[in-house]
Amino acid sequence: MSDTVVANALYQQDSMPVLAEHGFTRLRPGRGIYRAINNARGMTCPLLGQVMSRGYSRTHIKSIVTKIEIDLMTQQAVLVVLCPVEPPKLEHRQLVLLQVEPRWSVSGPGDERAARVR
Repeated sequence: MSDTVVANALYQQDSMPVLAEHGFTRLRPGRGIYRAINNARGMTCPLLGQVMSRGYSRTHIKSIVTKIEIDLMTQQAVLVVLCPVEPPKLEHRQLVLLQVEPRWSVSGPGDERAARVR
């Protein structure tokens, strides 16, 4: 398992207090690039949380929501995206963007570009 995968998994786990404040519970493995988490109504929602690598751009998030929008509406779910810095301005009824600072600095050598949400 790569350092990036481990860092992202830890970031998602560490984000549970903030997720819980917003009514999300039961973080667990999901399908593909997503982890799964339950919303306040008990529905399973896909979760993306990436502090390393390229982060998430506004365009990338919008394309993901568009791609899975029918599934989200059918399942009464939302896509939850964790961002280590201020999230991009993007509103969608099937999307929740949460800023969660990681427990480690994201501004270390070489990591600044990686942690920035473009």
